[in-house]
Amino acid sequence: MKKLLLLGVLAASASCAGMRENGDSYTAHAEAFNLFGLQIPHDDYAAAWAEVPEGSEVVTIASTPSDWDSVLGVLNRIIGFSSTQISGTY
Repeated sequence: MKKLLLLGVLAASASCAGMRENGDSYTAHAEAFNLFGLQIPHDDYAAAWAEVPEGSEVVTIASTPSDWDSVLGVLNRIIGFSSTQISGTY
């Protein structure tokens, strides 16, 4: 029961998406908790793109490996956290 509660707390704490602005630049981010291939509560890549302002220029995109082809990607998809950060200018 304690392990299930801990997993629930981890999943709830990972449900973050937002955007920070500074002058004419922005940084959109989203995080998710991965458990056996499921991203809880959402796909972090899609959630980060939803925060990007329309008509802005994307400069960089950084995302954790979440594939099934690399060792790090597989380990992260079994249990771990994934995040995506998109930076750009207006």
